[in-house]
Amino acid sequence: MLLIGSKALQIYGEQYLCPTVKRTWDTDFIATYDEFQKFKNNLSGPKKIIPLHKGKSIALITKEHGIFEFELAWENSTGEQLIRLVKENNLSKLIDVGNDIWVVNPDVVFALKKSHRYLKDSPHFLKTMRDYKWLRDQCGCKVPEVLEKEFIKEREKATYWYKHPKLNVSKDDFFKDDNIKYIYDHDTIHLSVKLLDKPAYEYFKEPGSEVKCSKVLFNQLPEKTKLAAVCEESYVLALERSQIPFPGTWTARKSFEYALMKIASSISSGYFREYCYEQYDKALTMYNDNYVNKFWDDVKSGLVKPFTGSKY
Repeated sequence: MLLIGSKALQIYGEQYLCPTVKRTWDTDFIATYDEFQKFKNNLSGPKKIIPLHKGKSIALITKEHGIFEFELAWENSTGEQLIRLVKENNLSKLIDVGNDIWVVNPDVVFALKKSHRYLKDSPHFLKTMRDYKWLRDQCGCKVPEVLEKEFIKEREKATYWYKHPKLNVSKDDFFKDDNIKYIYDHDTIHLSVKLLDKPAYEYFKEPGSEVKCSKVLFNQLPEKTKLAAVCEESYVLALERSQIPFPGTWTARKSFEYALMKIASSISSGYFREYCYEQYDKALTMYNDNYVNKFWDDVKSGLVKPFTGSKY
């Protein structure tokens, strides 16, 4: 079985651990069910097993040894595939003969983090992002070629089981089945939170289109406009999904941070999501706590229009 995650990185050296990340130090494995049973039976003391992720993972909780989380490598799963590829290509080292534990190298840990960095509503979003960027930028980690060819795409398919919105569609398709109860007109909310002379998305919207955006136009924009687009989308999402329907539940800051996380993971896709993910910290520094008060002022002034029964 494979030891992965922070415990694996620690074995290769503390320099692989991002210093800004707070760690719980659970021990993470990928193992067959038989390997899990063998490991469990070799532990002394009382144990508690909790099923996780629809039978794909198991948490093994012990008072004496701590918490272990096992991704079960069922037949034809990406976990089984990774165990095979890691052992065939010498991407690990044996650390426990009795339990047949192989610790994957930092490049494999990096590959796993890359494969789930956009996971929807992950409670570990920030930790994964910090680890991913640290391993890439400070440690020089890369996805091993064999995993890039045979593993990453399949792992992403298994991880992102849901659909992500696309920016190159019509307005009908863009708002289809978003399950939001609209109270105020979406486009006029954009007018309320705009940071430039017009909503930033209009600078890379294709001519004549309602919402269809252009990667070419986006890439040509100055950094200030790109970051404005990220912040504005976060403001709008924070208002529509938090501050308007649930006033007073979250602070303006918490709503924005949650919206920014969603935009950098599951609400958007493609080039825009990647940009949001990479520039997350810069976008956060642009935050202005006044966006909620300004929105309600704009409702009173009539700049923000009521929803009329059509999303557009």
